[in-house]
Amino acid sequence: MIRKRTIPGKYFWDSWENVTPQEKAGIRSAYNAKELILSNFPPEKIVGMYVFGSFFRREMRRGSDVDIWAIVRDNGLVSEVAKFSKEHENGSSPKIGMSQVYSLWEFENNENLPSKKLAPSPSRVLWKIRSGKAGLLHGDIRELDKFRAMNDKEALDGIVEGFKQYFIPLYKKSKFPFSLFVKSVFELTEAELSYKGKSVTFWRQMVEMTPNTHPSHKAWEYWKNLPEEDKIRVEFIEEVERYLKRIER
Repeated sequence: MIRKRTIPGKYFWDSWENVTPQEKAGIRSAYNAKELILSNFPPEKIVGMYVFGSFFRREMRRGSDVDIWAIVRDNGLVSEVAKFSKEHENGSSPKIGMSQVYSLWEFENNENLPSKKLAPSPSRVLWKIRSGKAGLLHGDIRELDKFRAMNDKEALDGIVEGFKQYFIPLYKKSKFPFSLFVKSVFELTEAELSYKGKSVTFWRQMVEMTPNTHPSHKAWEYWKNLPEEDKIRVEFIEEVERYLKRIER
């Protein structure tokens, strides 16, 4: 594990100012993850790696992971890289979250492999990358130029459908964590603002750009301090359901 060497090359974090100790640890974890993958799999098979989530947004909390999308050339490598990454996710602190691995076939067909039913679609991942909501860790972004990203309307419609078909029903069956539901509200807010021509990356900015009645305000509060009372959680789910109906009008 590389710990003390200076990290070579140019990365999105090079422009950061006032880097916190947690962010410095996150930088080291991201770099270590890249080196670990490239030293254990044929480098020519690894198309790219992109960092997203709280580390990229510079909104890390205690216990936050460094989230990474890995893109590989062959379908067969998807499960291999995901399994390998899962086995080594605790090798760095903060730990690495690289369970979302995509193949070029998935981007070409805009279809997730059967093992990744709830993962973002390839065209949504591209939408995130091209709208500046993820940072390049390894590879050449031009490798993905020939693939289509969803547009802002499709991004909004897709996340609304995700709430209706998966997030809410699964939560009610205790199969979808409340913490993940809260994060999904920010995905909804992000798509909604983008559709309105207001591109924004940071969750705290999303809260500032929406009225006090918007679900993102409570989501921001609950993301910082998850409520334990089931009554509060149920009320929030119902609030989001009502908001989804207003969006669809």
